[in-house]
Amino acid sequence: MLLRPNLRKLTRGYFSIVKPNGDAIRVTGWMLRVDRPFDTFDLRLNGRWLTRAATLENTDIGKAFPWIPHAALSGFNFLVEPPASSGRLEVRGNIGGRKAGRLQTTYRMDIEALGPVPPVPLMLRVTGSNELDFFLADGQRVFTDLVDAVERHSQLRKVGRMLDWGCGCGRVTMHFLADGRISEVHGVDIDGEAIAWCQQAFPRGRFQQNQLYPPLPFPDGYFDLVVAYSVFTHLDRNVQKQWLTEMRRLIAPGGLFLATINGELGALYTFPDRAARSFTERLCEALGARSMIEGGIIDSIDDPALKGVSPAGYYRGVFQNRAYTLREWSPFFEILENREAGVGNYQDLVVLRRRRD
Repeated sequence: MLLRPNLRKLTRGYFSIVKPNGDAIRVTGWMLRVDRPFDTFDLRLNGRWLTRAATLENTDIGKAFPWIPHAALSGFNFLVEPPASSGRLEVRGNIGGRKAGRLQTTYRMDIEALGPVPPVPLMLRVTGSNELDFFLADGQRVFTDLVDAVERHSQLRKVGRMLDWGCGCGRVTMHFLADGRISEVHGVDIDGEAIAWCQQAFPRGRFQQNQLYPPLPFPDGYFDLVVAYSVFTHLDRNVQKQWLTEMRRLIAPGGLFLATINGELGALYTFPDRAARSFTERLCEALGARSMIEGGIIDSIDDPALKGVSPAGYYRGVFQNRAYTLREWSPFFEILENREAGVGNYQDLVVLRRRRD
């Protein structure tokens, strides 16, 4: 099932806080559409509508996206008593009283079950933020989107062994471990300091440092599921193909590979020359009238986030469009989905399946 892009309906935003506050739960963040501002936000827990609030001013978002006139009118802040100790959480953005966008995640009141939290330097490497609440909320949201993708094509309870490739300091891995439905959870990363911390913090997980290039130290067909959140977003086209070959070796026939990429939406918001174009031009790109990614892939931008961890030139800021991904990745896997902004309302989600030879 290959989903068509529909940039008009895509919504950018993040949860800054999703955590217990006594018997209540605090939910804060921001949500933004390129073309029009939201006027109210609704909060729903486990499908139940709880409350509606007007948009709040968020000056940081206004400064981050000065080319969007209404960017600052994007904040939300809720404090409610949840109907259950865990479940699904949805914030809906409304325009004229009608639903026009949403953010979703899961929540849990026993947040301590996630285990220890990493030191600030390790959090900064993977999120660019030193805010613990954001680190936890973002990991929960990514976990939710990945599990939803697995459930669309299989069942999480059928996964016996999984790998979080590029796990960092466990931002997503900790949520898979706390969930408990997968009996054997592995994590690998090039960041030796992050791996050493995970080995101490999460004894139920199995963590190893990997090298910049394949192979990984696992037998053929070892994993039923591999997830790679924000990994291909940093690998140039040639290194991508090396790792696609390795993932095909590691995943069992019929197994799933969930990988994210920076697509058209990512390019729209982060391309270096975004300030040089008018709002009208940016809006045309947002609505799909023009591609932001000429030539299919842009992989020449250095990303300094892992300076000192990876050698100069290895870690990139990479953007690739749908046509490139389908053409270049199809020889390695069956592509089940290429979902625009499928993880975190930002990175595209590519769901792949190892063909049965």
